[in-house]
Amino acid sequence: MRIPFVLAACLALPACGSTRSDYGYGYDYGYGDREGYGRAESGYVGVSGLYSFEQFDTFPLFLGGTPISSTVDDSPGVGVRAGYRFTPQVAVEAAVDRVIGHDVSIRVPGFGTVHEDLESWSAGVQAKYFLDDGGVQPYLLGGIGWTQSELSDLDDSSSYARVGAGVDIYLDRDVALFLEASWNQGGELEGVDLDHIDAHVGVMFWF
Repeated sequence: MRIPFVLAACLALPACGSTRSDYGYGYDYGYGDREGYGRAESGYVGVSGLYSFEQFDTFPLFLGGTPISSTVDDSPGVGVRAGYRFTPQVAVEAAVDRVIGHDVSIRVPGFGTVHEDLESWSAGVQAKYFLDDGGVQPYLLGGIGWTQSELSDLDDSSSYARVGAGVDIYLDRDVALFLEASWNQGGELEGVDLDHIDAHVGVMFWF
């Protein structure tokens, strides 16, 4: 199983520089005229590229009672999200992700190797808890949602749960880059669990 190093990197980034409110960061808490990065009581939208690392169960494929070997490659994808930051520490967002296609290689005796794309999309709601309030803001996240998976003429849908961590890196008060990694448990196709780790790199715009 791959180790999601991105999670550790996301949490370690704040050490790269000063992020405290004493240096001009922070929020408009309603008690003054200073507004800061990722200000509370504001909305945002974001878009990202992602890479999905498969953690699937082995596909139980058989031909005439004989096991058939199969392998699954990782896959790129895209994501969009829209959210609202209710307090300096808490935001809630809706997220939709599309994985372009895990390449499933199936070795069929007497026929060679057959390739099929396993495509999926997911839609859910997730909450973020921010650990700092400066120009570099690490966070933890958790969420639930629904996912649809398709392989050739097979398709299935199920619920999923997500946990992860990330960091927002503000370029100015209204624009931020973000890095995020999450473990996604759920998704199913013909009884096979489709757990995966997603790594996102994207940009957010506040309004």
